[in-house]
Amino acid sequence: MLMRIAFLPFVAVSLCGGYTYAQAGETGSVQGIVLDEARNPIPYATVYGTPGKDMHKPLRATADAEGKFILLNLPPGVVYLDAANEHEGYVHSIFSFYVMPGERKPVVNLHVDEAIHNTVIQIGPKAAYLQLNIHDESGNPLQATLNLSRPNMGHSGDLSSSKPEDGVFPVPPVPFHVGVFALGYEPWDYADADSNDRDGLLRIRSGETLNLDICLHKDTVMVRSSYPPYGHALAPRQQLSIDSSFVQSVSEALRATEAIKPGMSRRALLTAFTEEGGLSSRTRRTYVSKACPYLKVDVDFNWSHTSDNETAEMDDDKVANISTPYLQYTVAD
Repeated sequence: MLMRIAFLPFVAVSLCGGYTYAQAGETGSVQGIVLDEARNPIPYATVYGTPGKDMHKPLRATADAEGKFILLNLPPGVVYLDAANEHEGYVHSIFSFYVMPGERKPVVNLHVDEAIHNTVIQIGPKAAYLQLNIHDESGNPLQATLNLSRPNMGHSGDLSSSKPEDGVFPVPPVPFHVGVFALGYEPWDYADADSNDRDGLLRIRSGETLNLDICLHKDTVMVRSSYPPYGHALAPRQQLSIDSSFVQSVSEALRATEAIKPGMSRRALLTAFTEEGGLSSRTRRTYVSKACPYLKVDVDFNWSHTSDNETAEMDDDKVANISTPYLQYTVAD
Protein backbone atom coordinates (compact mmCIF):
# COMPACT_ATOMS: atom_id res chain seq x y z
CA MET A 1 0.00 0.00 0.00
CA LEU A 2 1.30 3.43 -0.92
CA MET A 3 2.27 5.44 2.14
CA ARG A 4 1.36 9.11 2.21
CA ILE A 5 4.16 11.20 3.65
CA ALA A 6 4.28 14.88 4.45
CA PHE A 7 7.27 16.42 6.16
CA LEU A 8 8.86 19.76 6.87
CA PRO A 9 12.56 19.99 6.00
CA PHE A 10 14.80 20.67 8.95
CA VAL A 11 16.95 23.73 8.37
CA ALA A 12 20.18 24.44 10.19
CA VAL A 13 22.20 27.64 9.87
CA SER A 14 25.94 27.83 10.36
CA LEU A 15 28.28 30.79 10.40
CA CYS A 16 29.26 29.91 6.85
CA GLY A 17 25.71 30.03 5.53
CA GLY A 18 22.48 28.02 5.54
CA TYR A 19 21.99 24.43 4.49
CA THR A 20 19.38 21.74 5.00
CA TYR A 21 19.76 18.30 6.51
CA ALA A 22 17.99 16.99 3.41
CA GLN A 23 21.33 16.86 1.62
CA ALA A 24 22.55 13.34 0.89
CA GLY A 25 24.52 11.68 3.65
CA GLU A 26 23.46 14.14 6.35
CA THR A 27 20.19 12.60 7.54
CA GLY A 28 18.64 9.46 8.94
CA SER A 29 15.18 7.89 8.94
CA VAL A 30 12.81 6.07 11.28
CA GLN A 31 10.25 3.50 10.16
CA GLY A 32 7.57 1.92 12.33
CA ILE A 33 3.91 1.68 13.35
CA VAL A 34 1.45 3.64 15.54
CA LEU A 35 -0.70 1.61 17.97
CA ASP A 36 -3.48 2.42 20.44
CA GLU A 37 -3.61 1.26 24.07
CA ALA A 38 -4.94 -2.16 22.95
CA ARG A 39 -2.07 -2.40 20.42
CA ASN A 40 -4.38 -1.95 17.43
CA PRO A 41 -3.00 0.13 14.52
CA ILE A 42 -4.15 3.76 14.32
CA PRO A 43 -4.72 4.62 10.64
CA TYR A 44 -3.57 7.94 9.20
CA ALA A 45 -2.02 9.17 12.44
CA THR A 46 0.28 12.17 12.23
CA VAL A 47 3.75 11.15 13.36
CA TYR A 48 6.18 13.72 14.77
CA GLY A 49 9.95 13.50 14.89
CA THR A 50 11.26 16.35 17.04
CA PRO A 51 15.04 16.93 17.00
CA GLY A 52 16.45 17.43 20.48
CA LYS A 53 18.68 20.20 19.18
CA ASP A 54 15.68 22.24 18.00
CA MET A 55 12.37 21.37 19.68
CA HIS A 56 10.51 23.99 17.63
CA LYS A 57 11.14 22.26 14.28
CA PRO A 58 9.46 18.85 14.31
CA LEU A 59 9.27 16.84 11.11
CA ARG A 60 5.94 15.18 10.29
CA ALA A 61 4.73 12.16 8.38
CA THR A 62 1.29 10.60 7.89
CA ALA A 63 0.83 6.91 8.64
CA ASP A 64 -0.99 4.72 6.14
CA ALA A 65 -4.24 2.78 6.65
CA GLU A 66 -2.33 0.14 8.65
CA GLY A 67 -0.70 2.67 10.96
CA LYS A 68 2.72 2.27 9.33
CA PHE A 69 4.95 5.31 8.85
CA ILE A 70 8.38 6.45 7.76
CA LEU A 71 10.04 9.70 8.85
CA LEU A 72 12.69 10.89 6.40
CA ASN A 73 15.36 13.59 6.47
CA LEU A 74 15.80 13.51 10.24
CA PRO A 75 18.92 15.28 11.51
CA PRO A 76 21.54 13.22 13.36
CA GLY A 77 21.29 13.19 17.14
CA VAL A 78 18.45 12.68 19.61
CA VAL A 79 14.94 12.65 18.09
CA TYR A 80 11.74 12.46 20.15
CA LEU A 81 8.93 10.46 18.52
CA ASP A 82 5.22 11.08 19.05
CA ALA A 83 1.95 10.54 17.19
CA ALA A 84 -1.62 11.81 17.22
CA ASN A 85 -4.89 11.64 15.32
CA GLU A 86 -6.96 14.61 16.48
CA HIS A 87 -9.98 13.65 14.35
CA GLU A 88 -10.17 10.29 16.13
CA GLY A 89 -9.62 11.78 19.60
CA TYR A 90 -5.91 11.01 20.04
CA VAL A 91 -4.33 14.25 21.25
CA HIS A 92 -0.79 15.33 20.43
CA SER A 93 0.74 15.08 23.90
CA ILE A 94 3.60 17.57 23.73
CA PHE A 95 2.42 18.68 27.19
CA SER A 96 3.16 16.46 30.17
CA PHE A 97 -0.46 17.00 31.23
CA TYR A 98 -1.58 14.68 28.40
CA VAL A 99 0.93 11.88 28.99
CA MET A 100 -0.94 8.67 29.79
CA PRO A 101 0.17 5.49 31.59
CA GLY A 102 1.23 2.75 29.20
CA GLU A 103 2.24 5.08 26.40
CA ARG A 104 5.40 4.27 24.52
CA LYS A 105 7.02 7.19 22.75
CA PRO A 106 10.57 6.24 21.86
CA VAL A 107 13.57 8.52 21.86
CA VAL A 108 16.09 7.53 19.20
CA ASN A 109 19.68 8.59 18.70
CA LEU A 110 20.25 8.78 14.96
CA HIS A 111 23.57 8.67 13.18
CA VAL A 112 24.24 10.08 9.73
CA ASP A 113 22.71 7.91 6.99
CA GLU A 114 21.17 5.52 9.56
CA ALA A 115 17.75 3.89 9.07
CA ILE A 116 15.93 2.63 12.18
CA HIS A 117 13.21 0.02 11.59
CA ASN A 118 10.35 -1.63 13.53
CA THR A 119 9.78 1.33 15.84
CA VAL A 120 6.55 1.17 17.86
CA ILE A 121 4.78 4.34 19.00
CA GLN A 122 1.95 3.45 21.39
CA ILE A 123 -0.41 6.22 22.46
CA GLY A 124 -2.97 6.28 25.24
CA PRO A 125 -6.79 6.35 25.32
CA LYS A 126 -8.88 8.86 23.40
CA ALA A 127 -9.38 12.27 24.96
CA ALA A 128 -12.32 13.52 26.96
CA TYR A 129 -13.56 17.08 26.35
CA LEU A 130 -14.13 20.08 28.58
CA GLN A 131 -16.46 22.77 27.19
CA LEU A 132 -16.21 26.14 28.92
CA ASN A 133 -18.42 29.21 28.84
CA ILE A 134 -16.29 31.88 30.53
CA HIS A 135 -17.92 35.28 31.05
CA ASP A 136 -18.07 38.28 33.36
CA GLU A 137 -20.94 39.22 35.69
CA SER A 138 -22.77 40.92 32.80
CA GLY A 139 -22.59 37.80 30.66
CA ASN A 140 -19.91 39.15 28.32
CA PRO A 141 -17.53 36.41 27.08
CA LEU A 142 -13.93 36.62 28.33
CA GLN A 143 -10.63 35.46 26.91
CA ALA A 144 -8.99 33.58 29.75
CA THR A 145 -6.20 31.18 30.58
CA LEU A 146 -7.02 27.63 31.59
CA ASN A 147 -4.64 26.02 34.08
CA LEU A 148 -4.80 22.23 34.27
CA SER A 149 -2.81 19.87 36.45
CA ARG A 150 -2.78 16.23 37.47
CA PRO A 151 -1.92 15.75 41.15
CA ASN A 152 -1.02 12.10 40.74
CA MET A 153 1.95 12.89 38.51
CA GLY A 154 5.50 13.16 39.83
CA HIS A 155 5.42 16.81 38.76
CA SER A 156 2.55 19.22 38.35
CA GLY A 157 2.12 18.96 34.57
CA ASP A 158 0.48 22.39 34.36
CA LEU A 159 -0.81 23.59 31.01
CA SER A 160 -1.80 27.14 30.11
CA SER A 161 -3.92 27.64 27.02
CA SER A 162 -6.00 30.49 25.64
CA LYS A 163 -9.69 29.72 25.32
CA PRO A 164 -10.41 28.36 21.80
CA GLU A 165 -13.22 29.85 19.76
CA ASP A 166 -15.57 26.95 20.42
CA GLY A 167 -14.59 26.80 24.10
CA VAL A 168 -13.81 23.06 23.92
CA PHE A 169 -10.57 21.64 25.35
CA PRO A 170 -9.42 18.05 24.88
CA VAL A 171 -8.36 16.60 28.24
CA PRO A 172 -7.10 13.19 29.40
CA PRO A 173 -9.73 10.84 30.89
CA VAL A 174 -8.12 10.94 34.35
CA PRO A 175 -8.81 13.09 37.45
CA PHE A 176 -7.40 16.59 37.07
CA HIS A 177 -7.56 20.06 38.60
CA VAL A 178 -8.99 23.09 36.76
CA GLY A 179 -8.32 26.77 37.36
CA VAL A 180 -9.21 29.79 35.21
CA PHE A 181 -7.38 33.11 35.17
CA ALA A 182 -8.09 36.38 33.32
CA LEU A 183 -6.32 39.66 33.91
CA GLY A 184 -8.47 42.01 35.95
CA TYR A 185 -10.63 39.22 37.42
CA GLU A 186 -10.49 37.02 40.49
CA PRO A 187 -9.07 33.54 39.77
CA TRP A 188 -11.62 30.74 39.53
CA ASP A 189 -10.90 27.27 40.91
CA TYR A 190 -13.04 24.16 40.46
CA ALA A 191 -12.13 22.97 43.96
CA ASP A 192 -13.69 26.14 45.43
CA ALA A 193 -16.67 26.21 43.07
CA ASP A 194 -17.84 22.61 43.60
CA SER A 195 -18.16 21.83 47.29
CA ASN A 196 -19.72 18.44 46.49
CA ASP A 197 -16.46 17.12 45.08
CA ARG A 198 -14.29 16.34 48.08
CA ASP A 199 -10.93 16.28 46.31
CA GLY A 200 -11.70 19.16 43.94
CA LEU A 201 -10.83 17.14 40.82
CA LEU A 202 -12.77 16.82 37.58
CA ARG A 203 -13.41 13.38 36.10
CA ILE A 204 -14.53 12.94 32.48
CA ARG A 205 -14.63 9.63 30.64
CA SER A 206 -12.93 9.07 27.30
CA GLY A 207 -15.06 10.46 24.46
CA GLU A 208 -17.45 12.34 26.79
CA THR A 209 -17.90 16.13 27.09
CA LEU A 210 -18.49 18.09 30.30
CA ASN A 211 -19.92 21.62 30.14
CA LEU A 212 -18.87 24.24 32.70
CA ASP A 213 -20.34 27.74 33.00
CA ILE A 214 -17.81 30.02 34.72
CA CYS A 215 -18.51 33.56 35.86
CA LEU A 216 -15.43 35.64 36.74
CA HIS A 217 -15.69 38.59 39.12
CA LYS A 218 -13.73 41.83 38.93
CA ASP A 219 -10.55 41.92 40.99
CA THR A 220 -9.10 45.24 42.14
CA VAL A 221 -5.81 43.66 43.25
CA MET A 222 -4.31 43.17 39.80
CA VAL A 223 -1.73 44.63 37.43
CA ARG A 224 -3.38 47.12 35.08
CA SER A 225 -1.89 47.77 31.67
CA SER A 226 -2.97 49.17 28.32
CA TYR A 227 -1.04 46.33 26.68
CA PRO A 228 -2.90 43.23 25.36
CA PRO A 229 -2.75 40.52 28.04
CA TYR A 230 -1.56 37.68 25.79
CA GLY A 231 1.66 37.27 23.86
CA HIS A 232 3.43 40.32 25.31
CA ALA A 233 5.86 40.95 28.12
CA LEU A 234 4.67 43.22 30.93
CA ALA A 235 4.47 46.92 30.11
CA PRO A 236 7.25 49.28 31.32
CA ARG A 237 7.05 50.21 34.99
CA GLN A 238 5.76 53.75 34.36
CA GLN A 239 2.79 52.32 32.43
CA LEU A 240 1.69 50.01 35.25
CA SER A 241 -0.32 50.63 38.35
CA ILE A 242 1.14 48.16 40.85
CA ASP A 243 -0.22 47.72 44.36
CA SER A 244 1.72 46.54 47.39
CA SER A 245 0.43 42.96 47.25
CA PHE A 246 1.80 42.52 43.74
CA VAL A 247 5.18 43.93 44.77
CA GLN A 248 5.21 41.53 47.72
CA SER A 249 4.42 38.53 45.51
CA VAL A 250 7.26 39.45 43.14
CA SER A 251 9.65 39.84 46.08
CA GLU A 252 8.71 36.42 47.43
CA ALA A 253 9.14 34.89 43.99
CA LEU A 254 12.59 36.44 43.54
CA ARG A 255 13.72 35.14 46.92
CA ALA A 256 12.58 31.65 45.94
CA THR A 257 14.43 31.97 42.63
CA GLU A 258 17.66 32.94 44.38
CA ALA A 259 17.44 29.70 46.35
CA ILE A 260 17.64 27.58 43.17
CA LYS A 261 21.17 26.25 42.78
CA PRO A 262 22.83 23.77 40.40
CA GLY A 263 22.52 20.29 41.81
CA MET A 264 19.06 20.91 43.29
CA SER A 265 16.51 18.22 42.39
CA ARG A 266 13.43 18.81 40.27
CA ARG A 267 11.35 17.76 43.30
CA ALA A 268 12.84 20.55 45.43
CA LEU A 269 12.30 23.08 42.63
CA LEU A 270 8.57 22.29 42.53
CA THR A 271 8.07 23.41 46.12
CA ALA A 272 8.16 27.03 44.91
CA PHE A 273 7.51 26.73 41.16
CA THR A 274 5.08 25.05 38.82
CA GLU A 275 5.50 24.16 35.16
CA GLU A 276 4.37 26.27 32.23
CA GLY A 277 2.90 24.32 29.34
CA GLY A 278 4.56 24.36 25.95
CA LEU A 279 7.36 22.76 24.01
CA SER A 280 9.97 21.32 26.30
CA SER A 281 12.23 18.36 26.78
CA ARG A 282 13.37 16.39 29.80
CA THR A 283 16.49 18.57 29.90
CA ARG A 284 14.84 22.00 29.58
CA ARG A 285 11.58 23.50 30.85
CA THR A 286 10.04 26.87 31.76
CA TYR A 287 8.78 27.28 35.32
CA VAL A 288 6.33 29.77 36.82
CA SER A 289 6.52 31.04 40.38
CA LYS A 290 3.70 29.91 42.68
CA ALA A 291 3.97 33.23 44.53
CA CYS A 292 3.71 35.36 41.37
CA PRO A 293 2.26 33.89 38.14
CA TYR A 294 4.06 36.55 36.06
CA LEU A 295 7.59 35.55 37.11
CA LYS A 296 9.23 32.80 35.07
CA VAL A 297 12.59 31.07 34.75
CA ASP A 298 14.03 28.64 32.19
CA VAL A 299 15.78 25.66 33.79
CA ASP A 300 18.20 23.13 32.27
CA PHE A 301 18.48 19.68 33.88
CA ASN A 302 20.94 16.82 33.99
CA TRP A 303 19.27 13.41 33.85
CA SER A 304 19.44 11.46 37.08
CA HIS A 305 19.25 8.15 35.24
CA THR A 306 17.79 6.68 32.09
CA SER A 307 14.39 5.04 32.04
CA ASP A 308 12.13 3.16 29.63
CA ASN A 309 10.52 6.49 28.76
CA GLU A 310 13.36 8.95 28.28
CA THR A 311 10.91 11.83 27.84
CA ALA A 312 9.63 11.36 31.40
CA GLU A 313 10.76 14.04 33.84
CA MET A 314 12.11 12.41 36.99
CA ASP A 315 11.84 13.96 40.44
CA ASP A 316 15.55 13.45 41.07
CA ASP A 317 16.78 15.09 37.83
CA LYS A 318 19.32 17.75 38.83
CA VAL A 319 19.32 21.46 37.97
CA ALA A 320 22.23 22.31 35.66
CA ASN A 321 21.52 25.97 34.85
CA ILE A 322 18.81 28.53 35.55
CA SER A 323 18.06 31.66 33.54
CA THR A 324 17.69 35.18 34.86
CA PRO A 325 14.08 35.57 36.13
CA TYR A 326 11.78 37.52 33.82
CA LEU A 327 8.25 38.95 33.99
CA GLN A 328 5.74 37.90 31.36
CA TYR A 329 2.00 37.48 31.08
CA THR A 330 0.63 33.94 31.05
CA VAL A 331 0.52 32.99 27.36
CA ALA A 332 -0.86 30.23 25.17
CA ASP A 333 1.83 27.69 24.04
